[in-house]
Parts: sequence; structure tokens; C-alpha cells
Amino acid sequence: MLRRLLIPLFLITTSYAATPIDGLYSVGFGGLALVPGNFNNYINNYQVNSSKYNSGFDAGGALGYKQAFWRYEAEVTYIKADLNRVQINQITYNNPTTNGYSQGLVGLLNAYIDLPYKQATLLQPFIGAGLGYAWIQNHLNLQPIINSTINNNSFAYQGTVGLTFHFSENYALNFAYRYVGTTHMDSLGSTFGAHLINGGVIYRFDECEFK
Repeated sequence: MLRRLLIPLFLITTSYAATPIDGLYSVGFGGLALVPGNFNNYINNYQVNSSKYNSGFDAGGALGYKQAFWRYEAEVTYIKADLNRVQINQITYNNPTTNGYSQGLVGLLNAYIDLPYKQATLLQPFIGAGLGYAWIQNHLNLQPIINSTINNNSFAYQGTVGLTFHFSENYALNFAYRYVGTTHMDSLGSTFGAHLINGGVIYRFDECEFK
């Protein structure tokens, strides 16, 4: 029974798939950002930890090059989430008693593999990873004891898994889960991380080179 369902689905996705064009392409993307707590240090002699953020957002773009089933990208992503609550000297303060945010601007060089690489399909999974650098800013305001903004720079990395919808030779849509993280930042006492659930639009510039 399962085989009878899968075979027609495979034939549909291969019959209606547009062949992706090799060469230069651009991507614009955005979506939901879930940022884990990242305060774990002393600010003005107050111990700050156990932070929690509301659901945030991310947005960005990339310029890439596709060669067969490999893709290479230079990417920039902006991430922001507002503070929901934080613990100061073991006392929990909720918004709006305290407010703040965590935001980052991340530049990455990525590599992706499109699967399966021998057959263009309408829906094509991909996996990828990247390395780069990040600027991270955390703001915490609890008057009158704390009003602090902490800036950090750190090495960054990401892992990605997603699905591309090839509805045209020059255009495609993709949907991806990404995790972006950094190395340890001393002034924050922790690392920065973000779970990103994104949708994006791909435009392929070339019109004559096919995989």
C-alpha cells in the first residue's frame, strides 16, 4: 500500500520539477528566532542569570554559487529577541519590571549539499554548515540598579537542514531549520545561540548553464 502511494508521488515530483540552473544566485530569508537564555555573569556587582526571551525574529540574505549538487554562500543574518524574564541575585524579575533584548549580526560562509544529487525533483532536501563571525549585543534594564548594554564579538557557526521547492529554473522557495551559535563570550559569561525556522526566496542569475 505504501509503495503504491510513494511511486505516484515520486513520478509527480520528477515530472513537474524545474531543472535548477548552475551559477550565481541570491537568497532573501526570514522567520522565527528562538534564543535560549545567555546571561551568566555579574553586572554592577549583581549576579545575573537564568534569562528567558520571547520568540523573536531573524532576517537576512546571501549570495551564492551552485555547481551540480554543491552550493557555496556568503550570508548575513540579523537576529533579535526581547527579554521575558531574568534572575538577579536569585530573584526573578519579569517584563515589564525588567526589560531588554539580545540581538546579533552574523556573517557566515556556508556550504550545502542538495539531495538526491542525481535527479532534479520538485522538492529537494539539503543539508549545510557554515563558519563565520558575529557581533552580539545584550541589553538589560532594571531601574535603578542595572541599565547595561554588553557588546561582544565572537566566532560563529551554523548547521542547516531544509527543503527547496524548484517551481522555476530561475526561482525557488526554501524552508529550513538553522541553528546559529558562537564561542564563549567572557563579558556575557555564556555563548549566544538561536534556533531559526526560516522561509526564503531564491533567484538564480544565470540562464544558460544547467546541471
